[in-house]
Amino acid sequence: MEKRAADVIRQELGRLLDSDALRRAPSHTRLLRYLVETSLSGDENALRELAIGVHVFRRNPTTFDPKRDPIVRVTTGRLRAWLESHYHRTNGDPAVRITLPRGCYAPVFHAVSVTARKPWDDRARDLVERARYLLLQRNPEQANLALRLAEQAARDAPQSSAAWSTLAACRFQLLSLMAVEPGVTMATLRHEAETALRLDGENAEALALLATMVHWQQFDMRSALSLYERAVRIEPANAMVRARFSASLMYAGRFEEAGAMIMVARTLDPLNLSLRLSEALLHSYARNHEKARRGTMPCWSCGPITASRCSWAQ
Repeated sequence: MEKRAADVIRQELGRLLDSDALRRAPSHTRLLRYLVETSLSGDENALRELAIGVHVFRRNPTTFDPKRDPIVRVTTGRLRAWLESHYHRTNGDPAVRITLPRGCYAPVFHAVSVTARKPWDDRARDLVERARYLLLQRNPEQANLALRLAEQAARDAPQSSAAWSTLAACRFQLLSLMAVEPGVTMATLRHEAETALRLDGENAEALALLATMVHWQQFDMRSALSLYERAVRIEPANAMVRARFSASLMYAGRFEEAGAMIMVARTLDPLNLSLRLSEALLHSYARNHEKARRGTMPCWSCGPITASRCSWAQ
């Protein structure tokens, strides 16, 4: 392969590895990097299941049996689904797309013509990315700014599922921070999540947000669980999807299941303080007050907004 083509592929690989979802999924990151780099090197033998198990998943070469340990097939299937979903809902087109065809482990690189890319897509994607960053600050002022950016993204790219689900996520955070009136906000949030799903039925975040609204507004836990489970199947490494799932399980009194779900979420995103607070809230609901207290103690020095969200632990 020509160096220029390989450089373009590596640039796209870097963009994918820098995505929020893959940064939280180290096994997916290692697998994608290995498959792409090995394919570029031309080493076909290294793309066999046994070799991948040894080099990516650190299996013992003398004992690893792919028939008994399906980790390569399972993780590749999840990565394939994530790539398909990512490209389907991402605004604009990169110079090349990386896909994983079923039945093999060799990635395929699809060149995208310049004329196929729309200039306004870059602006909409930039607005979405900025809104996502602001949501990480977790305070009303930044969430309102994120909301304005997401609203502009939805106006610029009305066919973008990611723009609509980001808009819904902004309203959800404002709702969680008790910074908006619940009734109107929940109705608008639900409409935005449904719009995102009409554009992309595999948008895991939109599914989780809709599930939350179905639970909160209709008290229909069965339908909500179905939506949550589908969201987790689509993006198993999405910590916030799992956190919202855990919250609904908690409010339904299913504390053990909620605990297992939030534990996975914290493993996926160990530096996210809000997940620690969510786990502490779960302990409080389950009347394990000592664990709840220990979980919230580190939060008191993190500012008034965080402290107010911990006030239930006093």
